[in-house]
Amino acid sequence: MTAVNDVSASAPLTAEEARLRPVVGRGALAASIVNVIVGGGIFVLPAAVAGHIGQLAPMAYILGALVIVPVAMCFALSGRRVLTTGGPYAYAESAFGPFAGFLAGIMMWLGNVTASAGVAVAMYGQLARLWPSLATPVARATILSSVFAILFLLNARGMRLGMRAIVTLAVLKLTPLVLLVAIGIWFIDPSQVLPAHQAVDPGALGAALVLVMFAYSGMETALTPAAEMRDARRDLPMATLWATAFVVVLYFGLQAVAQGLLGPGLAGDASPLASAAARLHPAAGTALLVTAAISMLGFLQGNLVGTSRLIFALARDRQLPTPLARVSRDTAVPVVALAAHSIVAWGLAMLGSFGTLALLSGGANCLLYAMVALSAWRLARRDPAPTSGQRALENIAPPFAFLALCGIAATLGATEWWVLLASIAVISVFYALGKMTRARTPIPK
Repeated sequence: MTAVNDVSASAPLTAEEARLRPVVGRGALAASIVNVIVGGGIFVLPAAVAGHIGQLAPMAYILGALVIVPVAMCFALSGRRVLTTGGPYAYAESAFGPFAGFLAGIMMWLGNVTASAGVAVAMYGQLARLWPSLATPVARATILSSVFAILFLLNARGMRLGMRAIVTLAVLKLTPLVLLVAIGIWFIDPSQVLPAHQAVDPGALGAALVLVMFAYSGMETALTPAAEMRDARRDLPMATLWATAFVVVLYFGLQAVAQGLLGPGLAGDASPLASAAARLHPAAGTALLVTAAISMLGFLQGNLVGTSRLIFALARDRQLPTPLARVSRDTAVPVVALAAHSIVAWGLAMLGSFGTLALLSGGANCLLYAMVALSAWRLARRDPAPTSGQRALENIAPPFAFLALCGIAATLGATEWWVLLASIAVISVFYALGKMTRARTPIPK
């Protein structure tokens, strides 16, 4: 995909992209966004945030919301102008050219594939806690292999079936979480939730905000398959804002309930939401463990759908090997990209863990979202909104989001920055080599 001058219209579709079927409506898209955002992290996040800033933890979600809502607006502003598959990759490429798009795309894929692997490991941990007999190396390898194989086969059968699975999993995992907030709020100790007078280290607050941004991340994955949306120009902005608002309210409520029920013991709890539910009824704690496993499975499903389309988009534009852009004639699915992401994520899951990835992933997402904010600003300059109110929004949301994200990213430690900068350097080298050696052959049909 080359940069387009008329960004208000979609770029010409390749023969492979034309085979993708527009089957995703506004409701399914909103469910997909919520499904990916509400992944495995929220089931351990309340303890992690409280461990950094104590009783002020609920405020971190409010501060994070002040950033993520403008970010969601930037996605909406860009998504209504760039209607091709790729999400942030397509936005950055259309706004700033091929290298910016490649950088955004590969950084997004690295974050997604490591998150997918880590969440798969965390899901196995939930199952092993429910059934201790599964806590063996053989069972671990069998479960991880089975999960990725089943999800691949499910998605290889078609986008419509994959989206039905996303909606089903979203309902199954959100219902217990909403009930926990709706019921638990009546039993909390308000003194444990109200802001306390305490000194907060700026570094600790920054780390808490990075974790919150990690928890809020995911919309970029769900918004990647734009070519498979029925009316992306109309549905994408509304679905993005609806889903983001719902998640902000849900996360704040879950932190408040966990903090109000567990008190000072929250920070050291490995399964804070399950422990909070157990305070209401012992069976509720077990139900939350099951919900955690379902939630993580839903995240893996949404991650696989969105990230495989990202790989497809990069290959479509010859940024990655062109066979990855092959779309099945029978099921209209980029099956090679689907297989590639599944295999890499499975391999990392067999070797890695969830805990060490959250902070780095949150920092990477801050940088990626900063690129989306710049892209939204640049695209709006080329194609101004038709009304003065919309133009005012375009002048405020992208700069505010960019500066806020840079401020949060600045709190990362030296180790995280070295890893991110090294990744960018390696990615730049690969791009330069690929540009010199890339074959000028058409995408296979």
